[in-house]
Amino acid sequence: MQKHVTVQKGLCVHIPCHFTVPKGEILSPTATGIWSTYRTKLVSSADSKKTRFTLTGEVSKGDCSLLINEAKLEDTGTYKFRLEDTLSYTYNSIQPNIKVTDLWNISKKEPYISPNRSMAAGEEVMLTCTAPEWCTGIAPVFTWKGSIRITETRTNALLHPYTSTYMSNITFTPSQQDHNTSLICTVTYGQVSAITSIILDVEYPPSMNITMPGYERLLTQENKSVTVIEGESLNIWCTVTSNPMANVTWSTEDGLILSTTINKSLTLALRNISLSNAATYRCLAWNSHGNTNDSITLSLEYPPKEATICIYKSNPDGLLDCYFEENSFEEVEEGTSLSLLCTAKSNPTSNVSWIRHGQTNIQNISAKQLLNVTQMGVGSTEVYICWAENKYGQANRSITIKVTSATKQQQKPPGIMSALFVVPPLVIVLLLISAFIMIRNKRSQLTILI
Repeated sequence: MQKHVTVQKGLCVHIPCHFTVPKGEILSPTATGIWSTYRTKLVSSADSKKTRFTLTGEVSKGDCSLLINEAKLEDTGTYKFRLEDTLSYTYNSIQPNIKVTDLWNISKKEPYISPNRSMAAGEEVMLTCTAPEWCTGIAPVFTWKGSIRITETRTNALLHPYTSTYMSNITFTPSQQDHNTSLICTVTYGQVSAITSIILDVEYPPSMNITMPGYERLLTQENKSVTVIEGESLNIWCTVTSNPMANVTWSTEDGLILSTTINKSLTLALRNISLSNAATYRCLAWNSHGNTNDSITLSLEYPPKEATICIYKSNPDGLLDCYFEENSFEEVEEGTSLSLLCTAKSNPTSNVSWIRHGQTNIQNISAKQLLNVTQMGVGSTEVYICWAENKYGQANRSITIKVTSATKQQQKPPGIMSALFVVPPLVIVLLLISAFIMIRNKRSQLTILI
């Protein structure tokens, strides 16, 4: 039999025991077995009164098994078995040492919760709390505590010859909020209790939050659009909550991957922001349970750029040309009505003004984008400067306009009338004579025909 037996305070223990008699001896039906310590008789198979100690075996068949109920600390000690029959005999080989410990002092005797494994959010789960073996007929009370919402609880028992194993089954549907929370099972036998617990491992698909340090007030769940200033540097954080850890990716709206990781967050770093960075950026996260994504749109504020002057003739539909470079030049015919349109890329929109830089004066002539130019005389040359400005800076563009006469502007090839002013007088005379002769000959021909 076991040499050393351990039982926890308040519990019971069944100690299997068998013995033999010397050769030639036979056990009678009235054979009596007695268990005792060195000081006290504990129980006899002949006793009719029930105590905490019970000799459960049939002594006449060589069975001396002992059951101890509601063990106490003072039950600790060495026990011995004595046979009383036709002969009396104390068995030195049957002297187990029994040790009573504080309740739940031995890990293998603690209650336990099973199965202790990961579970999926939204899927129904059943867990079981199993109490240590207890004496048959004494059922414990189970108490569950945790953040979960239990929908069903059942208690059942697995019966053994002298003890029973009691179990409590609970059914619940875990949520994301239950992840990493404690689930506690308390087992109570009379005045004593034992507690065991597990940390719930709840798996769930990713959720995310996009933030920008310094722009927290501008970002909401409904609005993910932020205006930044050209030249700034910023970090956009994509923070992901998931179990297991998610794959996280930053990309442009057209699908260009900018960075990726397997982590709880991914930072998109933008340095010295320019117009090319004004775009929509998307964060995507996924794991084995699902995926999610969100985006943020960056708008850029910047000073005026690419000031342009376009020249229209008579009306805005008669476009002559547009100029993007400095020191542009345009030559127009006298009497032409011109409109000059100044545009510049900027955010916020620029205030536009025109300055005429004449030969003798500089004059601010308009605060509008469109400038009508009139009353320029032949041979006059004037410089017009477009000035675009917002709170971040300014840009300008200039054009020189020269007015020429209509004749010079057309540049037609010389005809007969113009030749009269350049051919020598003698040649003119010869031409007149030739013409006279031709006319006279034609008249002669007509007369003959008649």
